[in-house]
Amino acid sequence: MSNILIGVSGGIAAYKTPALARIFIKAGHSVRFMMTEEAARFIGPLTLAAVSGRRVSFSGGEEDSPVSHIELAKWADLCLVAPATANTIGKYASGVADSPFLSVLLALGCPVAFAPAMNCNMLSHPAVRSNIERIKSWGAHIIEPDEGDLACGDTGKGRMKDPEKIADAVLNILGERPVESVAPEMSAGDTEPETPEADGDKVKDILEEFGGRTLEEYLDNDETEEESLEGFAAGRPLEGLKILVTAGPTREYIDPVRYISNRSSGKMGYAVAHAALDMGADVTLVSGETGLVSRVPDTVIAVSGRDMAEAVEKRVSEYDILIMAAAVADYAPESAAPEKIKKEGERLSLELVKTKDILKEASLNKKEGQIFIGFAAETEDLEKNALKKLFEKNLDIIVANDVSRKDIGFDSDFNDVKLFFRDGKVSETGKRSKKDIAGIIVTEGAILAGGGK
Repeated sequence: MSNILIGVSGGIAAYKTPALARIFIKAGHSVRFMMTEEAARFIGPLTLAAVSGRRVSFSGGEEDSPVSHIELAKWADLCLVAPATANTIGKYASGVADSPFLSVLLALGCPVAFAPAMNCNMLSHPAVRSNIERIKSWGAHIIEPDEGDLACGDTGKGRMKDPEKIADAVLNILGERPVESVAPEMSAGDTEPETPEADGDKVKDILEEFGGRTLEEYLDNDETEEESLEGFAAGRPLEGLKILVTAGPTREYIDPVRYISNRSSGKMGYAVAHAALDMGADVTLVSGETGLVSRVPDTVIAVSGRDMAEAVEKRVSEYDILIMAAAVADYAPESAAPEKIKKEGERLSLELVKTKDILKEASLNKKEGQIFIGFAAETEDLEKNALKKLFEKNLDIIVANDVSRKDIGFDSDFNDVKLFFRDGKVSETGKRSKKDIAGIIVTEGAILAGGGK
């Protein structure tokens, strides 16, 4: 078996590298990571250390010794740079060694492979193409990117290949058979390889294992929410699992009659809570004021962001899964006026202060085995912003949707989301009812939590 060094440079595609590493580990190889300082904006060194079980060489940190880059270069039987940005490729092609990361690249005596990931216009720029051709002439292997939607919003060639395809190319360079299975799941702190799924439909498989109706039947059911979920939950697959759900907007009062809030209707969060309840989970719903009717017996109303933070902090340690679907105000008035503010003068200035990031604070005390799921409602750079939140808040899944679309999201009974997983997996639901999407979210969370008790 081989020693594979994975170099991670500063691109949004860095979120795919944990899944890539797990494929190599499953195949019996040893994996180590090195990363640029810029890469840490997209994925943390601790995440990569958890995957590999080894210390990460980080250009933003201190090196162990003046020759540690030489030791790392000698250790590697193959080095893969994924993602490889235009900047990293350009510096390598020019022999620049202004960081430990680049020093390792120049000190390598083994095969080197690059998996470029960048904007399509950057990829086609003559300077970038020239640099790629130059390093190819030195024997570097280039794993050409795919065409598709890019994180910047453009469409074209520049999207880093999926982990399975990159692994195929790397194992071919090493003279081994291509990998045929999908990347197994990774959980924080788990360094042992896991058995891959026989197929990609893990959601359907786990529900069939527990009995009752399959998720596909559930999604295709045209009955009302209550009737559909009652039949679907015949096997109560999540019985014994404790799930805490937040929903709706918060109200940050300016005076007794005025407040700052947002457009969240609470429908998505309530659908999640109802789906979890009807699958047999022990559910608590912490909700802002929405006007919706909750079927969850343990429903707590939290008006302000502070109220919601206190409710979550008080309970979260007791739950297996936290699903934070609430839209908590980012800012609140520094103080609320005790009486209604009279309309005087042409202007009124409000002093706003940042509210507590409930999910980020909760993640600081996240227990081993707990699953945290967040939401990202975005109007631009959906993937980039969602992945930033995924790693900053130590989440296992983040559910992202484009709220600028008029046919989904706010006040609608429908949504269209992408689920980004910490191990690099991405799942797209397509446009579905919020009830359907709630079933998917809850089930994926339950799979990560162990599928029930």
